[in-house]
Amino acid sequence: MRNRRLYHIYAIIFIDVVVGSAIGPILPEFVKGYTNPQLWLALGTGLFLGMQLFSAPLLGKLSDGYGRRPIFIVSSIGTFLADCLLLPVRLGTQLANRFSDGLTNGMYATVRSAITDISPKEDLFKNLGIEGAILSLGFVIGPAVSGLLLTIVDAANNGVASNAEQARVVVIMAVILSSVNILLSWTLPKRTQIHPAYRRRS
Repeated sequence: MRNRRLYHIYAIIFIDVVVGSAIGPILPEFVKGYTNPQLWLALGTGLFLGMQLFSAPLLGKLSDGYGRRPIFIVSSIGTFLADCLLLPVRLGTQLANRFSDGLTNGMYATVRSAITDISPKEDLFKNLGIEGAILSLGFVIGPAVSGLLLTIVDAANNGVASNAEQARVVVIMAVILSSVNILLSWTLPKRTQIHPAYRRRS
């Protein structure tokens, strides 16, 4: 049962990082035609990371009080809604996505807490190492999947698909995968353990 829940968590974080890294290559399309597009991209990145800096410790603290599963659900719904904002390929929607996704995407503190909860002491570092490997793998697979999808779409349209249409296809893929993560988060076991070390601190 413990291993099944661990694999469940690994699947959630893998899909989450694939979605995030798949969107990365199409973000320049959202600032195309604007003055200083690099500045707008930097602003979007700053919004995303800044909101994560605020939300990660908050979500981690809330997960200690209310359980890991509700935070997984909130984060997955937040990512889904943030990805839906990208369907109109515009600068405003890109900035809204970066703000919204950063606000609810600080779930990795909760991920590590959940892994710590269910890992025997002798397996803890191994399981956290596997999580790190999954994150790295997702950062590689995400752009690869995005590139493959764009190649297929371009071939299907005989090379006449516009950049905005191609970007929209990637966003639709991200929305679908994000909805899968909502289902995975919702089906996590309701019983939440709190690691003994946390009980002693509190």
